[in-house]
Order: sequence, then C-alpha cells, then structure tokens
Amino acid sequence: VMYGGTAVTDTTADGLNFILPTGDTLAITPLFAGVTNVGDATNTDNNNTFSYTLGNGGSYAGTRDTVYGTVKVVPAVVTATIAGHTATAEYDGTEHTVTGWDASYDNTLYTAADYTFAGDSLASRTHAGADTMGMSPASFTNTNANFDVTFSVTAGWQEITPVSATVTVEIKGASDSVEFTGLEQKVTGYTVTSISNALYKDTCFAFTGVEADTTAKGTAIGSYTMGMDGSRFANQSADFSDVSFVVTPGVLTITPPKLTVKLDTVKPYDGTVFVSDYTQSTSGWTVTGLVAGDTVTAGTVTSASANVGTYTGSTAGYATVAIATLKGIGNYEVTYDFRQEIDTLPTVVTITGHTSTNVYD
Repeated sequence: VMYGGTAVTDTTADGLNFILPTGDTLAITPLFAGVTNVGDATNTDNNNTFSYTLGNGGSYAGTRDTVYGTVKVVPAVVTATIAGHTATAEYDGTEHTVTGWDASYDNTLYTAADYTFAGDSLASRTHAGADTMGMSPASFTNTNANFDVTFSVTAGWQEITPVSATVTVEIKGASDSVEFTGLEQKVTGYTVTSISNALYKDTCFAFTGVEADTTAKGTAIGSYTMGMDGSRFANQSADFSDVSFVVTPGVLTITPPKLTVKLDTVKPYDGTVFVSDYTQSTSGWTVTGLVAGDTVTAGTVTSASANVGTYTGSTAGYATVAIATLKGIGNYEVTYDFRQEIDTLPTVVTITGHTSTNVYD
C-alpha cells in the first residue's frame, strides 16, 4: 500500500482448506495492529498475524498450518517544484539582491520539513546583466523515507538592466590663440565639460579616432579647427544603453604679431622726391617686432613731393610705401612711423665790390 499517513491493517483470513462439520465454529482473532510508515519496524513480510480457535477443536486430528499475510507501506511518489525568486532593477550604481524560493508539492502530505537544502539561494548584482542562484535538483535532499521525491528546480536570479534614459556627454576640444611665428603651431586634446548622469564617468567611454582628430595646427595667420565630432567617441559601459556625445571642436587661432617700421631721415633739396630704400641703406630705419628668422627683404618710402619740407605720418601723404619681409609682411599688424625731411640746399654767395684806380688830380 502506498504511504498515506495513516495506519494500514487487514484483518481478513482465507485459504481454509477444510470444511467444518455442522455446528463447529472457527474464531479468528487479528494480532496485527497495522503499519503506518515505510520505516516502521512492523513494515516487514508476514506481519499480518492472527490466531484462531476451533469449536470442538479437540475432535480434529492432523496438522494445523497457519500462514500469515503481509501488509506493506511503500513510499508515495512526489514531485516537489521549486522556483527561486527573481527580481529586475535598472542600474543605479548599488548592489541589488534577491533570496529564497517558492515551493509546491503534488502530495499534500509532503512539506518543507521533509527535505534539506545545501545550495545558494541568494543572487546579487550591481552592473547590467544577471546573477543566478546556485541551486539545482542536487541541492535538495529528501529526508522522509515515506516519499520518493523528484525535485524540479528553477534557479532564481537578479537582473540589472541598463539605464534607458539618454546620457548626454559634452566634450570641448582645446583651443588657443597664438601670434604668428613663421613656424607650425598646434593645440591638442579635449576636456569633458558636462555629463548629464552622475553615474556615468569619463572612464565609461573611449575616443575611437586618431590623434589628428584632436589636433588643430597651422602656420599662417588664420583659424584652424579640429576634425573631431561625436562619431569619434564610443560608449564602453553596458550599464547605459543610450549615450549621446555633443562635441565642440577646438580651434587654433594664429594672430599677427605687432611690427613697427620707423624711418627718420633728411636729405638736402635736389629737386627730386625723397626715396629711402632699406635694402640700399638702413640708415634712418628702425624695424622692431620681427619674428625669429624673419628679415626685411624690401623697404621703400617715397615722399609725395620734391619740395623742401618735412613729410611725416604713416602711409598717408606718401607716393610709395613698399615694405616686405622674408616670411611675409601680411603676417604682421604693422605700424608705420615715417619722417622724411627735404632741407634747403646750402648756397655760397660771393659778393665782390667794384674797384677803380685814378691819377691824383
């Protein structure tokens, strides 16, 4: 008989192989109290014992054979269904945990007190992904001999999903303003100026471009812009599913240095305009602010008139102002300060008095 939680008995006897004469009696008295559990000491073969009495028994001759019956309890078949607890949370930088399980049995006599657990019923996780409990059918052991148990186990888990809201990362390229030197100049690098989610760090993304993308360089006067944009950056963190990179490229601005060209010279009047040529004679010229390695290659100032007088100013009032340098006069912010003086021509006047010789009279 399959285990049912109550004592099992059988008080019947059969197999009588004789016929009683009329008026004789057979009284059977059960001696077996029954068996409840598979593990009971009385759950053995030939345990259904009894005694009997024959009326007029003394009148019977021959051998009396008694065969006892067997009443046995066998384990009840049970399926224990174990389902570990589960939980899902969006990434927030902290550890989340879930523990325990729910159990159901297809036999109401079976309870949680009838088995033991030797596994891990806790799942914990911080970053995106899932952590599973360390539980399987082998983790459960039936301890009640009255049941033949099959454990059907689904391990529980803790899942962390990526942050779904868009994270905006603002990046600004390095910028600089420098004076022209005639040599190549450059500015490199970038800084992260803002991240919309405090959980997102600058270690969560990578620059995927090349050095040239984060470099602005040039030689001549003007502005040079980096070739960087949002496509040069990539999210590296599984904890965030939507990351936007807003990039402001850096700019290198090369400005002209200040150059001062002065001329202060005098010539006597000769009826021609005053032409001061730097390449023939630097007398009277002063040039300050040339960048390293630069020289004046041409310099001519011609007065607007040949008349005696002083001609001053910048370029106004001059017939010709032609200044050139090896690296280019256009690379400078030039201040001109000219003074040309045409002086009166020195003249020697000789006065000779008249003379006369007469005879005294």
